[in-house]
Amino acid sequence: MKYTSTMKKLLLVVSFLLTVVSAVFSHDYQTVRSNRTCMYQLEGSFAGLKMDSVKLVGEDSIFYPKKMLIYRGYDCLKGDGSFLGKQVIVKSNGTNCFLNSDNDTLAIKTNALLGESWEVYRKGLTLITAEIKAIQKETFLGLSDSVKTITFHVFDASMKPIANPLEGKQIKISKQYGIIQALDFYDVPLTQFFVGEVVSLLGMTYPKVGVQNLLWKEIWDIHPGDELNILTADHSEYPGIPKSYFYRKEIKKYLNRVDRNDSIIFTIDYLRSDSSLNNQVLSYNVRPRDTITEIIPPNPFFDKLPQELFSESENSVAFNRMDEANIKTFHYMDFYLSQSCYTMPISDGCFPEYTYYKQRGGSYYGCGDIFSGGGTRLAYSKIGGVESGTKLVITGIVTPSSESAFKVYLGVNQKQLMVNAVSESLPCQVDLMNVSGVIVMNATLTNETNTLSLKHLAAGVYIYRMKGENSQQVSGKIVLKR
Repeated sequence: MKYTSTMKKLLLVVSFLLTVVSAVFSHDYQTVRSNRTCMYQLEGSFAGLKMDSVKLVGEDSIFYPKKMLIYRGYDCLKGDGSFLGKQVIVKSNGTNCFLNSDNDTLAIKTNALLGESWEVYRKGLTLITAEIKAIQKETFLGLSDSVKTITFHVFDASMKPIANPLEGKQIKISKQYGIIQALDFYDVPLTQFFVGEVVSLLGMTYPKVGVQNLLWKEIWDIHPGDELNILTADHSEYPGIPKSYFYRKEIKKYLNRVDRNDSIIFTIDYLRSDSSLNNQVLSYNVRPRDTITEIIPPNPFFDKLPQELFSESENSVAFNRMDEANIKTFHYMDFYLSQSCYTMPISDGCFPEYTYYKQRGGSYYGCGDIFSGGGTRLAYSKIGGVESGTKLVITGIVTPSSESAFKVYLGVNQKQLMVNAVSESLPCQVDLMNVSGVIVMNATLTNETNTLSLKHLAAGVYIYRMKGENSQQVSGKIVLKR
């Protein structure tokens, strides 16, 4: 559908009016806003909070938070609300009501004065009250604003204080930016699950401050000159069975980037080696250096908020998780639904977390048990000239122009390595490595004919690498049999 100039102007006017209306009808110290996404610290991880929809009922507004997947007791995951509850009802009189897991409301009087107290919740033998303990200017996330501090108290039916994790806990509400310190209202006052953990604001989108949701485009914010070294490993060592392993090293040097529609197209200088041990047979293979094209398609699911439930069925759930600002993990887990809880089945196997790093791609993961394991990890990166980690070394690459500079062969009894070098290459450096890339011997040669002892080395495959004074290089492999 094509928009005319008049239609575009009309859309801009409507958008502006909606923003104005939203600003006009919001209250001071209102806990939530429909146009703001916030990030909080919850249960040691990040949790995103965003309103899925808003419904006007008379003079009141009902906010429906996006569903979050949160542990609600031992081995129980629920995704039918957020830590602020299933709904937040903003009344015209300034009271904000939070709907808990039992569909009961917790009333917060956002327009209460200093020292004023009120009834938050009453059901059965439990009464919860709140009091405005302070109204003062505070600084958070680089912002300065008036903040109301609210303290909770819990009583029995005869108004005697009772032990409850909510007793004495506090929340804080900013005049302009909403709730900056919260509690898990979903489970209040169910003491079985509610432990009184404080939920703290980490960032928001309007204004854009603090921690933000990590997006797919930020993961692949990689440009020419950047480099990634990736190591993939798999091993098993079960009793009575010969051990086996597999290692893959990949070196990616980014040459070009093209942004096309929603996708990213990279041109990469690519080098890879594979080494393995299967049935007591060692193998080592180096793929010829190549220039490859890698296409990164859009991934809308990745952009979902951390802890937001974006896929669910009777047998599985999917969600993202963030424990650090620049790292995001994708979870797809098999669960069974029992009494409205998602519970992980007890079974053999591994349920890995697929991890992505800002500007360093992914996915990376690890998985294993006492006898086997494997995964893919980022070993080294150079992004914008900044290096991190340890570079991988891929041997077995022969430079044709320098092949005649050296001659390398084993002695008759395999106890010596014979190296002949042309005088123009002297002195030269020799490194001998095992298939894992560990240097087991090195030497500097100054003679054209050289003999190096191999008596201390066990049977196996070894890789040699030689570099001469004139930068000529040669690499190869030898097999020792004992």
